[in-house]
Amino acid sequence: MNGSVAGGGYTEEIISLTRRPSGLGFNIVGGTDQQYIANDNSIYVSWIKKDGAAYQDGRLQEGDKILAINGKELKDLRHKDAVELFRNAGYYVSLKIQRRLQPQNGPVGHGGDGESGGLPLAAILVPGLALAATAVWILLRVTEAEGLPSGLAEEMLKSLCQHELFGQYFLLDSKMSSLARGNLEEIRQD
Repeated sequence: MNGSVAGGGYTEEIISLTRRPSGLGFNIVGGTDQQYIANDNSIYVSWIKKDGAAYQDGRLQEGDKILAINGKELKDLRHKDAVELFRNAGYYVSLKIQRRLQPQNGPVGHGGDGESGGLPLAAILVPGLALAATAVWILLRVTEAEGLPSGLAEEMLKSLCQHELFGQYFLLDSKMSSLARGNLEEIRQD
């Protein structure tokens, strides 16, 4: 990226595009009359057309703030006035954009395709927690069948069931004992 870092975790870049018969290949949102973000009159890229000029170039991304087109700042414009500037910008178009920097401590996806480069955290945690809950449930069933003390297993199950990813909190003793007995229908009805 040949941009410069602006204050507050943003970067700015100049992107030059060549208009195609179908246009520049992206849509915009925003303006004084159609704010995309509350209290922000800026113009933003809302969609990039596959195989359009912007897509082929690969640098413009959905969510980019467009600061200027061909050197003309896009400050305090109505949406339709901004659209007119884009329509009348000519064959060669220079965009000055601003983009929020992504944190460098995690996976970063390819820009512009709308997909992240890594798995959502929940995709990793939920199966792991479900597996742990199943293991504790099996431990409860074994301790109940063998007549062993089950206090530790119940505490482990309570701790797991309190986790927010499970969506419900199974804290009541009646629910805990229903779960320990394998009577899941009683819990599902709540």
